[in-house]
Amino acid sequence: MFETERLTVAPIEDEHLNDLYLVYLSNPDYLRITEGITDGMGVYTRDQMLRDLQVAEWTGRTPLGVIRQEDRKLIGILEYWERSDTDGMPWLGLLMIHRDCQRRGFGREAAERFLRWAAERGWPEVRLGVVEDNRAALSFWRALGFREYETREKRFPAGVKQVICMRYETAS
Repeated sequence: MFETERLTVAPIEDEHLNDLYLVYLSNPDYLRITEGITDGMGVYTRDQMLRDLQVAEWTGRTPLGVIRQEDRKLIGILEYWERSDTDGMPWLGLLMIHRDCQRRGFGREAAERFLRWAAERGWPEVRLGVVEDNRAALSFWRALGFREYETREKRFPAGVKQVICMRYETAS
């Protein structure tokens, strides 16, 4: 799909599924907020992850692996809709990097390149939603230039959550 100096963002291959599962497990705050899981390992199963990937594809989302070029190791996931079923706009559904690789600029690098890729495709904007409790993610997306435009309720396995909807205009 696209590359950066250190990353390739491309479809997830079978050989990457174990690494992808470790990405999810390494982010217990995400699992707590979305899945309601508080004890991590063994509760969010590999089968659940595979189900979630299948549901993503059935609903028109495109899950991509964030792969480190130096060793071809999958270190994250980026998922997007080219056209959301709710408003017809492009949405970035998820960007998650393995905890051991966070705070090294990989997330920012993938996000910035994704936004350039979206602009190259002619998308006027990209939208995303952040669970209100996820303060770190809100700060991350604000720093990249996303702006809030509304708050919605959304049902997750963990229950109903307030989601802050944000947008980034690709053409300035």
